[in-house]
Amino acid sequence: MPAVTRRLLFPRLGVDLIELAKARAFYRRHQRALGSFLTAAEAGYVRRGPEEPHVRLARLLTAKEAVFKASRHGAWMGPSGFRRTPLQTRGDRLSYRGRPVRFVDSRLYIAAVYGDPRRP
Repeated sequence: MPAVTRRLLFPRLGVDLIELAKARAFYRRHQRALGSFLTAAEAGYVRRGPEEPHVRLARLLTAKEAVFKASRHGAWMGPSGFRRTPLQTRGDRLSYRGRPVRFVDSRLYIAAVYGDPRRP
């Protein structure tokens, strides 16, 4: 099968889910240390906006995990890997290398989905 066809049929997908109650507790414990594992732009994204900061943190964390899973590195990236996987923030949108991260929200959870068809 040609590489182009493989990329279109089998994109690399990453999916992650977080419980909002856990995101709230994490934010309360680590809100002053966001800069130690997020870029300055990402920490700013968490702190501004119409949603509560823990909801925006949940979006950011699930987005980073989804991107990492789509990259198929195989092992957990750890806190330093979060800084090495910078997401672009534009208003309320998050993207990685120009490709958007999509979200599914509920009252209790946020899920992120990232697909990168350019990588076989």
